[in-house]
Formats: sequence, structure tokens, C-alpha cells
Amino acid sequence: AALALIACAPQRAFVPPPTAVRAATPTPAPAPIEEVVRPAAGPYTVVALADAPSGGGLSPPRINNHGVVVWTVGFTLQSNDPRITARGGLIAGPDLNDRGLVVWQQAVDAAATPDGWEVYADGARLTHNDRFDGEPHVTDDGEVVWVSTTGVRSSRRRLELQVDGAASLAVSGRGELVFRAGAGATSRIVSSERGVLGRGDHPAVNRCGEVVWMTLEVEDGEHQLVSSVRGPLGAGAHPSINDAGTIAFTRLEGGRRQLVALRAGALVAVAPGFEVPYAVDLNDRGEIAFIGQSPRQFGVFVARPKAAEGEGCSERPLR
Repeated sequence: AALALIACAPQRAFVPPPTAVRAATPTPAPAPIEEVVRPAAGPYTVVALADAPSGGGLSPPRINNHGVVVWTVGFTLQSNDPRITARGGLIAGPDLNDRGLVVWQQAVDAAATPDGWEVYADGARLTHNDRFDGEPHVTDDGEVVWVSTTGVRSSRRRLELQVDGAASLAVSGRGELVFRAGAGATSRIVSSERGVLGRGDHPAVNRCGEVVWMTLEVEDGEHQLVSSVRGPLGAGAHPSINDAGTIAFTRLEGGRRQLVALRAGALVAVAPGFEVPYAVDLNDRGEIAFIGQSPRQFGVFVARPKAAEGEGCSERPLR
């Protein structure tokens, strides 16, 4: 499908009503209820945030740079910060920024198969077209971006990337959008600033514009990872990258999908003994939020590095 970029006059940023949701702030959050499950060996300490309920699914968690995590259980918003709540509706795909602004997609009705989804920011409805609007992300300056039936949209720039089959959206700290366009063998990785970067799925991007994604081809039962800066990175899937250049991803080891991190040039096991089936989220402190199966439970976890993360990247020309 053709890709068209439409740039209109800047629009005043969306400002949600302050009473819709009591969200987290950059001030220290109340201590969450969590259980250390891997305190000893290895470079990470893993803590459990939530068990999977009987008959209820978990959405991929998102973590900000203060360690606050959001996810959904069934269609209910959950967080390790008790100040984050949402009332009513079927909620999916939450995200949050470092200022505590929480966004999500919410069904337009309560049907088992909703007729549409809309984007909400701190409880206020942001889209009003009763069709599919989802995968919302929010930057630290409050810009909300999401996927619609016709492409990718922004609350602030009134900029549309018109493309069929847009999905797997990510946004950098400087506002660059990357996403998958198309499906199957025709899937492309597209940047709002650089156009088509390659073929693949599940892109991630940091402030300096390094994009990582997984290839469509499978070698020895595994996808391969590619960086727009470093080139091929080896076997893996579902990457997330932070501003220090650390990349967290899943990788098949011994027939099980494990969580690993490429950190300061070294590949390290993050949560030995866990099976991590899909997407993970990495913040700039090196903390990794993920859904996993430990020897004791299936649920939401956070892996915290025992050594401090390196300095963030200095911005350089995009490649």
C-alpha cells in the first residue's frame, strides 16, 4: 500500500481533565506490593507484581522511568502504583509517561466482540469516531499517538501516516514514530522521519533514532534482530531499546523462550528459569517489565538490574 505523509498546522496539545484518573507523578510513588522471586544469582533481581487470574488474560505491561508499571487483567486497568485507577469500560493496551499521564484504548460497548475502540487519556475520551483506534503511546511532553483504521495519528501534530495495516507502533523520546505497515511477507518497518527502513515486525526506537526490529524470516526456528545502527544482532524477537542502547528481547534457549538483554556489548540472561512468551518493555534505568511463567506462577514481573544503567545516548543524526 502507498504511504502518504500529511503535515498540517500544529494543534494545541491535548490536556486531559485533572480529575479523570488519579495518576502517578514524578514524585516517589507509594511502595507497591511485590514479591522478590529471584533475589540472588545473576545481574537482575526479579519481582512479581501480579498473578494471572483464573480465566483472565494479561496485556503486555508498560513501564516508565520511575518504575511505575501499567497493564490490564481481563479488561481492567492495573498498576503497581495504587494511585492509578480507571472506572468502567473494557480497557486494553495501556501506556504511561514519566509525568504519570496514562493512556489506553477502550471499547465503545460492552459486547464480547466490541464494535470499535477509542483512545482515552487519563479517563478523557480522545477519539470520537466509533471505529478502531488503538495501540496508544504517550510521550513525556504529552503527545498521544495511536493506530487507526487508516494509519497512524497524533493528538498534537495533526500528522497522519496513511497506510493500510499499521500496527506495532512505537515512539521515541523525540517524537519519531516507527511501526509495521502491511502484513505477512509484505510487512515493512516505517519511520515517520525516514520512511521505509526494512522488512519485519515489532520495531522499537530510542531517543537517538536507533531502531531495532525482528525479521520476518526464521532461521533454525527463530527470528533475527536487526538494528538501524548496528546491523544484524542475532537471534531474537520482540525487542525493546532504551536511551543507553540496551536492548531487551526474547530468545529461544533450550526450546523455551527466555528473556535476555544486550547490555554494554554483552548478552546476559535476565530471568533464568522463566519462560517469557512475548513482548517486553524496557525503561532508561534498565528495568524490564514482562509477562512470564516462573516455576511457581504466571504473571507480571519486573527485572531490575543490580548495576546502574549506562548514560543515555547523545542525539546524533538519524540513520
